[in-house]
Amino acid sequence: MAFLVNDRVREISTTTGTGAVTLNGAVNHFETFANGIGNTNTTYYAIVHEDNAYNDWEVGTGVFTTSSSTLTRTPITSSNSGNLVDFTAGNKAVFCTLPASKGIMVSSTGDIVQGTGASLGIISETDVTSGKILVADGIAYDSVAMSGDATIASSGVITLGNTVVTAGSYTLASFTVDQKGRLTAASSGSIAGLATQGFAVAMAVAL
Repeated sequence: MAFLVNDRVREISTTTGTGAVTLNGAVNHFETFANGIGNTNTTYYAIVHEDNAYNDWEVGTGVFTTSSSTLTRTPITSSNSGNLVDFTAGNKAVFCTLPASKGIMVSSTGDIVQGTGASLGIISETDVTSGKILVADGIAYDSVAMSGDATIASSGVITLGNTVVTAGSYTLASFTVDQKGRLTAASSGSIAGLATQGFAVAMAVAL
């Protein structure tokens, strides 16, 4: 149940109305939805009435079913103001497509644009040095190196910076923690000190 598109997938349908279309076989030099899209998979489609007397067309998403050779219809845009088209009798071309509103491209100036030309943002540079990430500065996305308490590898693994505390086990420990939750100091206490404190508490209770 994947979502995919494929090249040269085109069939003819004589289905009328607004329901799923039944596909009647591939056009010459094209392949069927069964071969190009596959059973229960979703794809972008276009349906165009081949009779010049009609200006009926529809672009949308559909799920193909092999057993019935049918394609469901959920329109994205159409000649019926974006709604399902009530197709009349005659041949309709049904083919796999990629709607302009769903296409994403990078222009020669670094703009990330939809197929409709709408800008989605700007990549201001093409630095692909390992360990850098894209950060928005309010105008564009800049490639910058992570710094501070962590670094990132090209594999995506984040490494935390070491603190000044020595790794190890501490007994009756005393810790100092900063506002970021990091240990900035650690030391072990002594049994003698603890015993003295315990004796003092016991005497205070007895009195």
